[in-house]
Amino acid sequence: MPKNIIPRPDAAISYVKRKLPVATGNWDQLRHGEHVHAFTVSHSINEAVVDDIFENMSKHMEEGAGLGAFKRDMRQLMAAKGWYGRPDKTAADKQYINWRLRTIYQTNILTAYSAGETRQMLRQTHLFPYWQYK
Repeated sequence: MPKNIIPRPDAAISYVKRKLPVATGNWDQLRHGEHVHAFTVSHSINEAVVDDIFENMSKHMEEGAGLGAFKRDMRQLMAAKGWYGRPDKTAADKQYINWRLRTIYQTNILTAYSAGETRQMLRQTHLFPYWQYK
């Protein structure tokens, strides 16, 4: 039985791989559409943490792993780095951590899929010049 029954989202993976990790504190310094090319996570002042989250997200997208695998690996990373999203949070705040990891995963996965689909549609505008939003 195949490990992954969902087709590999190459356009979405390519979109994520083109991004550059940016610490939250540097987000406001980006100008002229640079936000599109940046990857950040709210309350992640430490650039090393953003890099680690970005690497984890990229790896899970390429492997086709789901939210459960992402959360498992991120919990290990969070424990090693001592980062729980906010200064007042600890490993004991399981409900907050689950919410935060689900938000990080879903936001980035859905954005990547949307960007990939848009890019595919733009490549075919000579064949299908009209789009309909539903």
